[in-house]
Amino acid sequence: MALSPNILQIILEKPDAWEYIFFIQILLEFLGEADELKKDLRYEIILEFPNPITEDGEIFEWISYKYNQILKLTNGLSNLVNVAFPEAIGDPGTRGDIDFLLYIAEKWKSIYCSIIKWELELISISVPENTQELVYSLRKDKPILNH
Repeated sequence: MALSPNILQIILEKPDAWEYIFFIQILLEFLGEADELKKDLRYEIILEFPNPITEDGEIFEWISYKYNQILKLTNGLSNLVNVAFPEAIGDPGTRGDIDFLLYIAEKWKSIYCSIIKWELELISISVPENTQELVYSLRKDKPILNH
């Protein structure tokens, strides 16, 4: 991955708390790469179509599966923020691990994109009419679009 001039400047100048500044800058750049997916979600551009659910009983299994997916994604993000990030920053007075910070930002972006794709699947799945409200309730708050 090629680093932007802003990021290179941060690394070279190493201002106070530069590891935090570096991480925020790289994370913003990585998350910016997800703009196209975010637009797909905003405008409900569906490019992948999951197998339809034709039986009422299948919907509960599918919802359970989707719920477990989102739990694992958010758990992964929580681990990045609460465990990996403090490790990568290091103790006060020690140099942060740039490669580890890059890894965390890249995985954060991957999880973010997976969450958007997760929500796109909620929009694209074909379900029996009497279960549509149940599926729509999973994305009721539209958390991705609020950012």
